[in-house]
Amino acid sequence: MNIYLLKQDLITGKDTYNSAIVIADTIEEAKSIHPANYTDKNYWCEYTWPSRDQLDHIKVIQLGIAYAHLKKGVVLSSLNID
Repeated sequence: MNIYLLKQDLITGKDTYNSAIVIADTIEEAKSIHPANYTDKNYWCEYTWPSRDQLDHIKVIQLGIAYAHLKKGVVLSSLNID
């Protein structure tokens, strides 16, 4: 598993996420993780992060390799509250 930085500037404003650090196996899997770390695959908050059909707007940078004991998902996310 790898550690990825996700960044986006498509959805902006109050109560939106601009970035997240996630653990995933691939870049595509990383893009499919919402910064709020929703566990219900049917729920996706599209006004806070690009929708599932806009995932190509998410920029991904691989930061490193994750330790084996870590779980897939969000490590840290940045939510704009102002």
